[in-house]
Amino acid sequence: MYDSLLVDDNSQPNNHSKNNFKLWKCRSPLRATMFTWKILHDMIPTRTKIETHITLISTNCPLCDTAPETTHHLLFDCPFTQQ
Repeated sequence: MYDSLLVDDNSQPNNHSKNNFKLWKCRSPLRATMFTWKILHDMIPTRTKIETHITLISTNCPLCDTAPETTHHLLFDCPFTQQ
């Protein structure tokens, strides 16, 4: 689902609403749809995002402790989530 939404050219102004329409029309569990929506809108509360509001001891990923915890890191780069 996530990959199919990224295939569209995001440079067009109306693509945001087109992607939202596609997303909510998918036949997936609501939980998966909400998670995908949060990813696409950069709404996952990672340590890097939280740190902009409050000071944390570390913004590193708590799973691997090798890189800052971002949405991209959690989904694609973290060795722990790749297992």
